[in-house]
Amino acid sequence: MRKAIITPIVASVIGIGMLAAPLAAHAGTGTATSFSLSGGMLTLTAANSEAGVALTGDTVGASSVSGQLGLVTVTDNQGDNLGWTASVTATTFTAGTDSNVSTIPVTSISYASGDVTGAAGDSTPPTFAPGSGTFADVSTPVTAATATGGTGSSQATFNPTLTVQLPAYGQQANTYAGTITQSVA
Repeated sequence: MRKAIITPIVASVIGIGMLAAPLAAHAGTGTATSFSLSGGMLTLTAANSEAGVALTGDTVGASSVSGQLGLVTVTDNQGDNLGWTASVTATTFTAGTDSNVSTIPVTSISYASGDVTGAAGDSTPPTFAPGSGTFADVSTPVTAATATGGTGSSQATFNPTLTVQLPAYGQQANTYAGTITQSVA
């Protein structure tokens, strides 16, 4: 009788072992998976570029007029650590087509970005620096702001102030207009 009891136990142990072997043979295998991100765009948007901005008005005899141009946003989706420089150019301010009306030369116009604030998702943000200066001529830009270092994509904003120095004499009552062009590279 003892022999009869041991045989079913041994057969059960062997049966369980045979079931376990196929489970081990079907264990999952890892698959190496990857993806690539290509560098995106570096863009600059100015809040009031379409509508324009009116500087603080004044009366004949004032020494200057000024005003903020509105928020400027630089978005860097290049995915590198090269940084960027935002630049600005200006034109002469004129009062229409009347040749008797004086103009305000570009050398009387200055630009100051003010504080530059930024953010960078989960990466390290670059170091942002404000820019400012007086225009030398219509083709030489003034540095508006810069970004250096950091990792990954980022975004920076600033609200620049434009100041126009008026001539001490010869001012004429009129509406003067010019163009401020901001860009980034």
